[in-house]
Amino acid sequence: MDRVVDCRACGTFDLAIVAFLLLAPPCFAQSVPTHAPTAASTLQRPASNLDRSEENWRFLQDPSQREDFWDPLKYRPLGREGWYVTLAGEFRPFYEIYDNYNWGAGPQDRNGYYLQRFMGSADWHFGDRARVFLELRSGDVFGRNGGPRPSQDKDTLDVSQAFAGVSVIPGDQKPKLELKLGRQELNYGEGSLLAIRELNVRRTFDGVKAVIRPGDWRIDLLAFRPARIKPRAFDDGIDSSQALWGAWATRTIEMRSFWRQADVIISG
Repeated sequence: MDRVVDCRACGTFDLAIVAFLLLAPPCFAQSVPTHAPTAASTLQRPASNLDRSEENWRFLQDPSQREDFWDPLKYRPLGREGWYVTLAGEFRPFYEIYDNYNWGAGPQDRNGYYLQRFMGSADWHFGDRARVFLELRSGDVFGRNGGPRPSQDKDTLDVSQAFAGVSVIPGDQKPKLELKLGRQELNYGEGSLLAIRELNVRRTFDGVKAVIRPGDWRIDLLAFRPARIKPRAFDDGIDSSQALWGAWATRTIEMRSFWRQADVIISG
């Protein structure tokens, strides 16, 4: 039987990254008016998301909502009303050892190996209409017989996400119509068909996405090519041999039911 012993000290957590703090110097960390805009009170603290770009921390413009130790990094004013930056980071240590790998076929490694990943992001918001999201990653592997597996174990330092977003039709919690252009993570449904591939090095795509939110629905229109992951620093390119286009529609089912969510995908 193929068993994997998964020893994780995975605690994904937010951390202060010096490089990002330099992007928001003290002159930008201005005090926020005691009476924040009423719209902020309707926003909710976002749940942790694999894709940091999906989180909205604008509600923290109301100082009374700042309860967590890391909240000062989640909302840093940029000197103009509605302008702010959200900083985030992640450290993911991971030890992996297999017993009877591949059902015992071929040579077996009884020693295991250590994986680690660092990720850091900055999300600049310029009012309700425009934003720029940048996320860097570093993944490495130590002690694995045969070295790192291609595209999934090692990427010394590279861009995980870098896109510009325009809210054509703004909304309260999320824009009702948003366009995103650049490198992005794509993760839909349970991740069985199209996912970020939550391994040591995530999978990313280059292209354009339109997000439409009519009522309880979310509809994504996609046109992308996958990024070609290479192990050295800033050497990832575009895989021109593959292309992805299509639409994804999803709706959360709020009533008590066996079904939690309905997803429909059309792709090519």
